[in-house]
Amino acid sequence: MVVRSRPEVQALLGALEGVHWSMASLFDGAGLRLLACLCLRVKDTDFSSHQILVREGKGHKDGSTMRPAVVKEPLAAHPQHVCRLHEQDLAQGVGSV
Repeated sequence: MVVRSRPEVQALLGALEGVHWSMASLFDGAGLRLLACLCLRVKDTDFSSHQILVREGKGHKDGSTMRPAVVKEPLAAHPQHVCRLHEQDLAQGVGSV
């Protein structure tokens, strides 16, 4: 395992934006693994208690971790952004489930 220094993490996060920045911030701030981050659902994030539910994490067990404050706004805005993209796709005749 490689542990990055604080300046290395800041440089990496500074080079990212959007969803990629949010994911990297969750890796660093919440200790999420890649698959756990990719499988997050809206209902897994509890904004009132600042927690994230991790389903089938290490050892295939459910658990929870603290949500970093820095990703609160991007996580809250992401579902609306995805809905807009889906509506645009539907308007273009693609994107049906």
